Amino acid sequence: METGEGSELFRKHHISGQVLRDELLRRGWIHQLRQRSDGPAQVFCHPDYAGEIGLIMPYEKDFCATCNRLRVSSIGKLHLCLFGEGARKNAVDEEIERLSQPGGSEDQRLNALAERFGGVLLSEIYDDVSLEDAPYFSALYGPSRHAIVVPDLSQVTEHLEGLTDCPEDLYLIEGDPQSFDDSVFSVDELEKAVVVKIADRQWRYSRFPEVPLFGRQHSAPKDE
Repeated sequence: METGEGSELFRKHHISGQVLRDELLRRGWIHQLRQRSDGPAQVFCHPDYAGEIGLIMPYEKDFCATCNRLRVSSIGKLHLCLFGEGARKNAVDEEIERLSQPGGSEDQRLNALAERFGGVLLSEIYDDVSLEDAPYFSALYGPSRHAIVVPDLSQVTEHLEGLTDCPEDLYLIEGDPQSFDDSVFSVDELEKAVVVKIADRQWRYSRFPEVPLFGRQHSAPKDE
């Protein structure tokens, strides 16, 4: 498996599991039906031999669907997946880049408007929320997750007249960025979703996003 500083060694000496599998089949080995204890391994047996050979090929397209293993890193950390956290962080970075395009939650027009209104983007306030909590807070705010937080809404009114250089829907929230309070929501948390009770006759159901906008500070790799 290609990891860390072993990339050069991997490129020079790695033999694809597909090559080994084809060679086993060519020599009369039989691909057994997957047993529950096999996990991601593809197990082969031969009528002339007592032993079995198992191949674990992490680059196979269906590998993750059959994986039931836990891993312990060299520094004693338990992982469901050796690369899961890194892959998730990469997905967060890609989503942030996508949202940076016109009309996205990090549309550059929002940054300009935040400065003009004397406010900050809501996403900046939640930059340091953990990756575990980020989906909840992203769902909590729903479509207003890309809002601009301003100290006083009444001071913004004059800027809205004739405003055109902005997304079709512009969300503004009054609050102090230094001590922002999200407890004003009436919310019920469900399984990977929330129900926000906006009014007696208006509720909003929002699922936890796979790639939340919040928690970007923790999406960058850290040196340990």
